Amino acid sequence: MSCLRGAVLVAALGTVLLAQEPPGETCTKQTQGTLWPAEANADHQVARRLIQAGELYMCRAKMWTHKWELVAVNIGALEAAGSRKKGAASNDPASDTSARPRLARR
Repeated sequence: MSCLRGAVLVAALGTVLLAQEPPGETCTKQTQGTLWPAEANADHQVARRLIQAGELYMCRAKMWTHKWELVAVNIGALEAAGSRKKGAASNDPASDTSARPRLARR
């Protein structure tokens, strides 16, 4: 049963990460370390709001290339993606999530 939970979490995480819109700017050696949207570089409040929403990207160096990557993932979006993936077809009492503890949010 725990393997099933792990698989659902991985599938939900993949769905959320792939559903994000990629930044319009090019990620290069010159832009490495910068944030997208660009407003987040100058304003910490904008950066905080975007990181809480799971919409803040950073240009990071990979082995031979540079790539925009999400800084954080919104746990609410993961929970929503997981519940949509289960759907109403699951009537198994063992899969009832009401008895499970919820993830702590800070």
